Amino acid sequence: MPGLANGMHRKPLDDMHGIIVLRKLLSVWRIPASPDPIEYALVAGFLTLSAVAALPGVAMSVSAMFSSITSVLTPAVVGN
Repeated sequence: MPGLANGMHRKPLDDMHGIIVLRKLLSVWRIPASPDPIEYALVAGFLTLSAVAALPGVAMSVSAMFSSITSVLTPAVVGN
């Protein structure tokens, strides 16, 4: 084969060894077909943090809504 130093030639067995090593290396980087449990845990954690971050704003809105309802109903119940 031209391009090899000192007239050395590759053997077919050396080529097969390279292919086997390449396949083993590529198998490490293979993408799994289904999500792992850690991915489910990460999504659940993200949703939990999002809910916790949104709850103070929702709590203030609900509190304001109940205050408004109370201010309207109190005079009707008391009779003023």
